[in-house]
Parts: sequence; structure tokens; C-alpha cells
Amino acid sequence: MARGDWSVAASCSFLLRARFQSVVEAFAGGPKHFLRSAFQDFSWRQLRQVLRDPDPAPFKPHLRKQCRAGLTRSIDLPEAIRSLPEEYNDQDLQAFFAACSKEEQTLFMTFLLTGFREQEVMCLSWNDIYFNLNTVRVTAKPDLGFSPKRWEEREVPVPKQLIEFLKVYPHKDGSRFVFPSPRGNCELRLLDKCKAIGERAKLIRAHFHLRKFRSTYATHMLRSGFDVPLDGSQVPGNPNTVSIADQVCA
Repeated sequence: MARGDWSVAASCSFLLRARFQSVVEAFAGGPKHFLRSAFQDFSWRQLRQVLRDPDPAPFKPHLRKQCRAGLTRSIDLPEAIRSLPEEYNDQDLQAFFAACSKEEQTLFMTFLLTGFREQEVMCLSWNDIYFNLNTVRVTAKPDLGFSPKRWEEREVPVPKQLIEFLKVYPHKDGSRFVFPSPRGNCELRLLDKCKAIGERAKLIRAHFHLRKFRSTYATHMLRSGFDVPLDGSQVPGNPNTVSIADQVCA
């Protein structure tokens, strides 16, 4: 391996240097300028993360840009371990929602009863809610640079309790968003709000994050006997979902 190739990993530990060498050897058949261009956009912090993470996914955009897709398959790296999904238990949910204001309760009930991701709630507009159908949609908003995951819009049936909460939720003048910032824009501090409520409820702050609402919703749906699609594009609605709202509002 050329001296210049090693310079990128000069301050790595021995293990990281060994892994970097395996990556370089995987591209040994290609020209040197390709190897340099494949790594030149990585910052030092990103490169260290790539070497520590057995998933070669961070390489793929750079390899596609160099018209060399599929090369990461030849890298001999260990399989990534997938952790079990986390979920909130009933006691934590009851304590969490007991510490919420009425507006906060509607916000996080939306997370819990739709399974929406953070950006999907941030960009949720009043036009996405169909009160007569008891459904909420995720739609693309090109002016905000927002598109649904896998570029697929979807419609999610929700319990009537959530629809009733949304009907009385205050509209901010001049804003199309359901949960806007004080200035009427996308609210970017949803995670901070979640953790602040966890602290008020005297729960462990680190255990509260937004993705956990989605996994709680999906887990509940599976336990209720409904099959969640593997691509996560849409979780079907069912009457048993109301039991989550019953537990929260108890």
C-alpha cells in the first residue's frame, strides 16, 4: 500500500489501521486516483466512524459518485448486530403524559398514535388531517425540502381520541403547521420538549427520545395481531389501538 494511503489513518489505533488496510486492499484493483477521490470528502471524524462501524453504508454514496457501485460487497467486515426495539411501558407513559400540558399531550399523543417520525410530525400541516375520515397523511413538501421516506406518501388511520384532541388544538395565525414554533415555522425542538417533560415527570431523561414512540406504536400493533409491513411505509389502523390512548389518558 502506498505511503499516501496510510497517511489518512496515521493516528488511528492498530485495529483501525488494520481495518483501513482491508478497505484499501478491497480497492486494490482500481486506479489510485479513484481511491483518493473515494475518501477525500470524508472528514477525519467521519472516517473514524466508518472504520469503527461494520456497516459499509457510508461508503456507498461516494462509490456511486465514482460510478463504482457494488464494491463494498467485497469488504470483509463483521455483520452489524441489530438491537431489539425499545418501547415505553405503561407506567412511564402515564407518568409522562401526566406531566404534559394540554398542548404537549396532543403533540406526543400524535407521536404515539400515528407512529410518525420526527420530521413527519415537524412538517405536519392542517391539510394533512382528514377529520371526517379519522386519518392523517404524510405528504411531500418540496418547498421545505421534505419528502417521505422512500419517497412514498401514506395515509394512517388513527383513533378517534386523537382526532378529538386535534380538533380543539389551537391554530397559530399565519402558520400551516399543526405544531409550529413560536414564530410559526417548523418546530425544531421536539426532542428537547420530550426530554424536559421526562424530567418534570421525574423519569430518566436519557430514556426519552422520539423514535421510541414509533417503536412503541409498532410493537403494540404487532401484539394486537396486526402485521406491520417490513418496509414501514404504513402501519394499518385497528380498533385495538384505542387501548393506548385509554392507558395514556387514564
